[in-house]
Amino acid sequence: MKIEQLNEQIKGIEEKLKNLRGEAESASDVLKKEKDEQEQHTAKQILAKYLKTEEQEKIVEIKRIKDEKRQIWETVSKEKRDATDAEGKRLQWLTEKHWSIREPLECILVERIKPASQDEKLVAGKYLTEQVLITGGCHCEFGFYKNPTTCGVCKSGERTLTELGLVKLAEYQGARCYKIPDKLIESALARLSTKSLAEAKNLRDRLSDKIENLEKRLHPLRRKQSAYQILDRAGVDYEKVEEAMPEFFKMIYTRFATADPEKRVGVILHEKSWDSKSAGMEYGVDVIVWRDGKSEKVYFKYRDAYSARGDAWHLAFREAKIKEVTKDKVAVELKSNSYTTTRTFNLAENTGYKTIEEKNDEEFLKRYSAVKQELVKTHTRENGQMPDYIPMLFVQGSFPMGTTTGRMIPYERAEVIDECINGNEAVVIVRAQIDHGGGRGRQYEWVAYKVNKSGKEQIARDTVWDLEARNGKIVEIKADDLMEAEKRGKNE
Repeated sequence: MKIEQLNEQIKGIEEKLKNLRGEAESASDVLKKEKDEQEQHTAKQILAKYLKTEEQEKIVEIKRIKDEKRQIWETVSKEKRDATDAEGKRLQWLTEKHWSIREPLECILVERIKPASQDEKLVAGKYLTEQVLITGGCHCEFGFYKNPTTCGVCKSGERTLTELGLVKLAEYQGARCYKIPDKLIESALARLSTKSLAEAKNLRDRLSDKIENLEKRLHPLRRKQSAYQILDRAGVDYEKVEEAMPEFFKMIYTRFATADPEKRVGVILHEKSWDSKSAGMEYGVDVIVWRDGKSEKVYFKYRDAYSARGDAWHLAFREAKIKEVTKDKVAVELKSNSYTTTRTFNLAENTGYKTIEEKNDEEFLKRYSAVKQELVKTHTRENGQMPDYIPMLFVQGSFPMGTTTGRMIPYERAEVIDECINGNEAVVIVRAQIDHGGGRGRQYEWVAYKVNKSGKEQIARDTVWDLEARNGKIVEIKADDLMEAEKRGKNE
C-alpha cells in the first residue's frame, strides 16, 4: 500500500469518526435529558405520595430561590463584573431565606420517606440531594461519605443513609470513601418508571461500539503511516535508509530482517499478538519471505491464549538466514533460543520484476530528459540576431568573396555538450550563444546544472568569445568532475 493510499484511508476513517462522535454526543445528550426528566418526574411522584402539601410547596420555593440565585450569578459572570450592591443584597437575602426553609425541612423529609420502598428511597434521596434539601457527603453527592473522618458533612450524609436504611448499599471505593453505585440507583429508577430509556440507551451504545471499532482500525494504520513517513524522510539515499531501518522496524513490530540484494530475496520476522478478552494473550511470529514483488507468510504460535499446554516456546524464532535460492524456491533457516529448523517457501523467480531502484531510475530518466529539453529551450536566444559574417571572422584561412552579405542570421541554438548520470542524479552542461561583436566574434556561455528528484540547480558557469578561444582560452567545466565534487561534498 502506497503512503498516499494509506493517508486517504486514514482520512476517511477520521471523517467517519468525527461524524459518529457528533451523533454519539447528540445521543448522549438526548439520553441524559430523558433520564433527568424521568428522574425528576418519578421523584416528584414519590414525594407527592409521602409529603404533605405545604412541604411540597416549600420544595418548590427552594427551587425558585436557587433558580433566581443562579440567574444573578450567570448575569454577573457573562458581563465579567462584580455584583452590584443591590445584587449582593438580593443574593444574601435569598441565601438566608433558603437556609431558613431548608434546615427544619431536612429532618422532616428524611422522616417522611422512611416508610418508602428501597427503590423509592434511592430515587427520591438522589433528587433531594441534588436540590440541596438533604445532606450528601463532602462531594454533595447522594450515597457518598468518608469513614473514619472529621468532616461534619460526611458524618451527616452517613447518618442520613443509616436512618433511611441505605448505608448497607454503600460500597468501599478506597481512601476511606464509600458510595452507593450509580447502577443501583439507575436500576431502581428503571423499575419505578413507566417510560423505558432502552431505545435511547441502545442508540448510544451502538454508536459507542462503532466508534470503538473504528478507533481499533485507526491505531495500526496510524502506526503504519508513521513507519512510512520514516522511510519517506530517508528518501533513496542508501546510508539514510540504513540509519532509518531500526526505527522503521520498531514501528512495524519487526523482530528481525535480512536480505540478499543480488538474488532479490528478503526475510522478515514480524511479532504478532492477539487478545482473547476472556482468557489471556496469544503471541506468535509471522515469517514473511519476499521475492521479486511476491511474498509468502507462515505464522508460528509460541504462546497459547487459553492454556499453557498449547505453548510452543521453541517456535519463538528470533533470527533467520537465507540458506538456498533456486529458480522456484527459497529455503530459510529459522532459529530460536533452543531450536533451529529450515523452511522452504515456494516463490519462483520473476525476471521481469523491476526493483524500486530500477523503477525510480526509469522515472528519473524521463524527468531528466524533460529537464534537458527545457534547459535547451531556456538558453536559446530566440530573438538573437547577428550579421552573417560574424561566424566566419575567426575561421582559419580566408573565405571567398560573396559568401557573406551582411544579412542578419539567428543566434545558434543552445545544445547539451556534456552530461553525467549517476542513479537518481545527473550533471548536465548546456552551451549557448549569448552575444556577438565585430572584433571578438560570438560569445558563448557554458552553464552546468545538477538535476535530481527535487529539481534542477545551477552549479557552475563560464563564458568565452571566439577571439578568446583562438588565443587559447579553454572552458574547464566537465560533467564528470562536477559529479565527483558533488559526491565529495555530501560525504564531507
